Amino acid sequence: MRLEPDTSGSRGGVTMAVTGPIATVTISGPTRHNILTRDILNDLTEATTLLTANTSVTVMVLTGDGKHFSAGLDIPVLEANIGSPFLDAVTALARFPGSTIAAVRGSCIGAGVGLAVACDLRIAAEGARFGVTAARLGVLYPAKTMESLVDLIGVGAAKHLLLTGDLIDSLTAHRWGLVTEVVNEDALDERIGVLGAGIASRSAYSVIGSKRMIDAIARGDDASFVEADWSRSPSSALDSNVGRRAFLEKSQPTFTWGRG
Repeated sequence: MRLEPDTSGSRGGVTMAVTGPIATVTISGPTRHNILTRDILNDLTEATTLLTANTSVTVMVLTGDGKHFSAGLDIPVLEANIGSPFLDAVTALARFPGSTIAAVRGSCIGAGVGLAVACDLRIAAEGARFGVTAARLGVLYPAKTMESLVDLIGVGAAKHLLLTGDLIDSLTAHRWGLVTEVVNEDALDERIGVLGAGIASRSAYSVIGSKRMIDAIARGDDASFVEADWSRSPSSALDSNVGRRAFLEKSQPTFTWGRG
């Protein structure tokens, strides 16, 4: 299952590779900073939708080709319509039922930050730089994405990013809560592999159910309704029995619940 980037380098695209329960989606922009064109955003939405339908995939890793994550929207996309293709991609990422991990190195600017924020976890290389430069371009950051950013890092930090348009380093991003972990750049791929495999080995029933409850709390909803609905699943006891038995036997559990 792959979406191939344009080999001429003029269009860019998205590459998707699935290995067992883990999918890696790579943004390959027409420039070395992986600028997001309309075509790339549409490809990203398509890739995420395909992975959502693939019930065997429980972890999705989003990254950029080469030395950068993404330096944001292409100017023609800004001039034409900042909202639609970008927000479609963000919405698709947010709706992916499994766990999403943004692996960030190099530049993560503007819409690149929006894509990373839409993921559940953000792991950054030490040399990564983050910024929302809307004020430098005379545009407004989309309200939906700004809301997610404020929820994640708070009003003060969000205002600093949006009002100044300045870039921050990965350690500052970690301190503000924009990224969940910072690692040496040479160790980023290995760390993403270990993290993804670890999540994939856990109970999908528990991981997906917990994600739904956390998202409900973030929206201001009552998570107890999500808990009650999730617990009514006909197979809800499967992983619980496996986990308890493995704990008592001091063995590694092999969970069987699937999101299909």
